[in-house]
Amino acid sequence: EAKVGEHEARLAKVEKGKFNYQKVGEAVILFDTGSYTLKPEESAKLDAAIERLKTEDRNAYIEVEGFADLRGSEKANRELGLRRAREVYNYIRDRGVALNRMMLFSQGEEHPVDTGLADNRRVVVTVVQ
Repeated sequence: EAKVGEHEARLAKVEKGKFNYQKVGEAVILFDTGSYTLKPEESAKLDAAIERLKTEDRNAYIEVEGFADLRGSEKANRELGLRRAREVYNYIRDRGVALNRMMLFSQGEEHPVDTGLADNRRVVVTVVQ
């Protein structure tokens, strides 16, 4: 029982602490096949989220996750996902969002969406608080 009580106490700390967060916004940025160049129409999606983040959400953070479709090797897709995520990360950074408010990931071809290849060539920008 002592171990159960200790475990419950730790869980309570986590629930009250900095480990809790919730998603408050998300943008999906699409890319052309084999490309990690940010298209102008996709940049416009980011601009609105960036302005909101800079003015309203002082305690919010950004997760930038890059993905690729199933074509190509797993290693190449992970690298392409990383390049796409880095392109978006740099775009956000260049518009004045502090680096300590962002995290960068590559999922490569993992976690595909079922709507087709084009929707898997993406970066998901999630704002969490």
